[in-house]
Amino acid sequence: MSERVYRERATRRRWRTARPVLAVLTLAFAACAEDTADFGDPTEGGGGGGALSATTPTGGIPAADLGPPLTGDAASGPGPGPSSDASLEEKCGLVPELPYVCADGAAPCQCVENGDGTAQWRCGDCPAVDCNRNPADAACQKDAACITCHGLQGQAAQGGIENAHPWSYLGCVECHGGVGVDPANPVRMLTKEEAHVHIPAEIAEAGSATTPTETAYRNRYLGRAGVETLAGGLEWIRFMNPGDLRIVESTCAKAGCHEGAGEKVRRSTMSTLVGKYDAMLQAVGVPRHPDIAPLLGDDSVGKHLATYGAVDVQDPQWSRDTAPAGSVPGVRALVTRDREEIGFGLYTEEDILKETMNKLCGNCHLNNNGANDKFGTFRSAGCSACHMPYDFSGRSQSGDPMIPKTEPSYPDAYTSIRYPERPHPVRHQIQRIMTANDCLACHTGSARVVFQYQGIRTDDNRDLTRARNAGSTVDFRYSNLVDNARDPAARLHGFSQDQLIEYEDLDEDGEDDTPADVHHTAGLECIDCHTASEMHGDGRIYSRQNQATKIRCVHCHGNLEYPADPDNPNNVANELYFATGKDTRKVLFKFDQAPGFGEAGYPQVKAPGVWMRTKSRQEWRYVPQVAWGVQWDAATRECIGDGRRLDPRTQGFVCNPKSSIAHGRWQGTNRAAGDFDDGVGPRPGVEVERGADGQSENVGFEFSHLGEPAAGPNVNHEAGLECSACHATWHNMRYGNHLGLVDTDGQQRRYDWDRVTGEITIGAQGWFDFTFVDMLDLQLGIDARGKIAQFIPARLKVFVRQTVLDGQGQGRELMSQLGDPEHVWKTYRDRTGFGNLLQNAAPGVTDAPGFSAVCLEQAGYCDEDPRKNTNGALGVDQMESHAIQRRARDCQACHLGPNGAGADKVSAVFGFNPRGYTPQTSAYLRQIRSIQTNHGNYDTQRGMVIADDGIDHRLDYIVDEATGYPFVFTLHTRTDEGRGYQTYDPDSAGPINKQLIDKLKRVQVRNLDPQ
Repeated sequence: MSERVYRERATRRRWRTARPVLAVLTLAFAACAEDTADFGDPTEGGGGGGALSATTPTGGIPAADLGPPLTGDAASGPGPGPSSDASLEEKCGLVPELPYVCADGAAPCQCVENGDGTAQWRCGDCPAVDCNRNPADAACQKDAACITCHGLQGQAAQGGIENAHPWSYLGCVECHGGVGVDPANPVRMLTKEEAHVHIPAEIAEAGSATTPTETAYRNRYLGRAGVETLAGGLEWIRFMNPGDLRIVESTCAKAGCHEGAGEKVRRSTMSTLVGKYDAMLQAVGVPRHPDIAPLLGDDSVGKHLATYGAVDVQDPQWSRDTAPAGSVPGVRALVTRDREEIGFGLYTEEDILKETMNKLCGNCHLNNNGANDKFGTFRSAGCSACHMPYDFSGRSQSGDPMIPKTEPSYPDAYTSIRYPERPHPVRHQIQRIMTANDCLACHTGSARVVFQYQGIRTDDNRDLTRARNAGSTVDFRYSNLVDNARDPAARLHGFSQDQLIEYEDLDEDGEDDTPADVHHTAGLECIDCHTASEMHGDGRIYSRQNQATKIRCVHCHGNLEYPADPDNPNNVANELYFATGKDTRKVLFKFDQAPGFGEAGYPQVKAPGVWMRTKSRQEWRYVPQVAWGVQWDAATRECIGDGRRLDPRTQGFVCNPKSSIAHGRWQGTNRAAGDFDDGVGPRPGVEVERGADGQSENVGFEFSHLGEPAAGPNVNHEAGLECSACHATWHNMRYGNHLGLVDTDGQQRRYDWDRVTGEITIGAQGWFDFTFVDMLDLQLGIDARGKIAQFIPARLKVFVRQTVLDGQGQGRELMSQLGDPEHVWKTYRDRTGFGNLLQNAAPGVTDAPGFSAVCLEQAGYCDEDPRKNTNGALGVDQMESHAIQRRARDCQACHLGPNGAGADKVSAVFGFNPRGYTPQTSAYLRQIRSIQTNHGNYDTQRGMVIADDGIDHRLDYIVDEATGYPFVFTLHTRTDEGRGYQTYDPDSAGPINKQLIDKLKRVQVRNLDPQ
């Protein structure tokens, strides 16, 4: 038997015996499979994209990217296994192992030419049960009533609803509930009312089993919040969405399918929304929940940990001594109180603040659908939120004849969907491959992370348009995500076209200041980096999203001493490979020779090195390694050692002189001793003109910007800088968050629904906007891992306003700090005592219910240190910029230039300049002369200053130069066990310390130009 035939037969056996598992982000809508141990795989499609459908219209890989549609046996099955054509093996390698088993060993894959001389396998779904051709099939008979109306897409007839779980047929009623056939008379036609689960009577129109009342339309029908409390609510939720977390143990997560998955997801940060609810409440000093707080302790770690979330959930395995950093034993759902029932004078300021956070910040958690009411925000809940995605428009492209294809209607749905319409998923089929546009339904708040990844920034206040109208010549261009010239009403996530900027050149250097992330440019989707346990949760309840995020740059790009090691179990990029032992789950590979492992099978791997097989498209990408890129001899200006490896993208050596300096470790100039294996580092007398001691050109021996020597592969350096500190060239900096509720607009009372319970109570959004929206100006501090990183002011520099009804039904402003009717905004202190307003504090408004002039949490964390009088009530957050570029920022973005040039800008970057950024140091402030917002107008001549409560707040002044005392708080506990840079509070993140301030005031450098 020839080797080729042996391999072919072995591959056939593998097709027939492989146990099915789920694919990308495996919490599949109504999905059952045999192998629950593989839950959570975000990589699927198998080695060659086995889960991809060649006809996926949106949300997956476009059909154009998949090559020609599958035809013949590959499309219709049952049919032959992998082709035995030797030429295909040479072009595409071994047929990939699918994560499921098709009937009769069918292998729906084709070897498709890429047009560049290479080829790869493109695999589709297993053939669906064809009820049009075989109505007597048992699977078809139990769903006879469903199929009679909705049809079922198959090979004989393309019309009809898609099989949601095409690799293993699951009956409609098995997932949705309802009745598919009359067991007493199987041939009798059921009516719609008999087959469908009825909407709960409490929210139904009189005489209707399917239409909600108009008052229940938004909260119960679109949002589906609190429906589980109604009679018949759980059954109706399951009928509408079998992936909902409230019933998922009866569907996706039941025994024999993805058992245990539902509880993991309920504990995840996408479910708990702790980063919004709990973080915002801590920012304004609301006391922690009394059920959880005693378990966390009263030290500086405990007081930062989460107690509030979007759902009541517990971790019975939690132990304070052994639990991961930042995890908690549980959180309590943040619900509002009906202040009309409580009565004026009896509810408290704490009640108002909880209601504000709930109603203004609570649309994006997995426990219900959120508002789900406008273009770009349409989505489902639970597993289906990702795995059964909606188009931006909310319109169906399904073959189901019963779904109206022009619902919802426009232009209404750009702002508020029309009663009683509802949006629909694109198709009735589980999606394994999520795109950035699918993530956009939720990830647009605060950092606007998906827009940023795509190279689009939001100009919330239309600063650029107004500047141009005022005579500015700043060059910028709108995105075409919406076209207001063609459709003036069009909005995406509420943004008009002149608020979505795809190109701008504020600093007038002829280059885009806000480019797309380099990974996006390379064709990677969000799931290509983020892991299954990050998406679904790992069973722990974390206080902040950064604590749940596991993937780091080092896992793919390595550290200074070691290249990435894909085969070491501590590399989380391959966590599912190590969990299952299956090559189809492997994302990252290291090849010592091309094409790999001495055999065919990796034809797109053109050179030795580290390669990624993308989850989204099953395409291969070369991954540069820091350890190889730094190996450059400054004396000969040549690459050395592993720096002489070939980069298949450029056909040149992988070493880079700038990388050698910026990443490298300074160990002197003794090339003979091999010191340059770790790069040359910043060199005295070359890049560094003045050292940290202020007297010489010395650079600390073994200094590297990356930090201390790494302990091994896939391990981050201690201290040093986060990669994004230099490589993220812009961030969504939003200074001055104004938010508040109104009970009346002066004419009528305003109501909105609780995002947890669905109850409608008085109080609706009156404000939620930002003042200064600055993309380019950088601010650095020390993050939760003890590394220097970008800080952003989003959300946490908070000004709150509330118009409530008094006992006579009149609207009254109650949140003014000083009781001054001209300054109706209030700023808050946080429980840590850092960065809180005490200066000029007065008794305040004495008749506001529950009003506290200074501190809400009287029990303990209201430090009244007079130093915080200097600049009060500020906060910073750590969010990774998703605007990574290969080219880093110039050295003088963070360091003084020759002769001490740039001191004002450097001190603004690190926050110890009392003047902050000015028009002289900030291209944004220079180009944008005035700001017009919903809450007021501001000039920029004094920089980013807000005085809405009657006191100047310098929003970018974050640390005292003389002492290192912080004027800001952060809400992130340290996760590095104190191994990184120290902060004022050693248990939390914060501004740089006094020692670093003094060093930065002495070091003088040139920008990199090693040529």
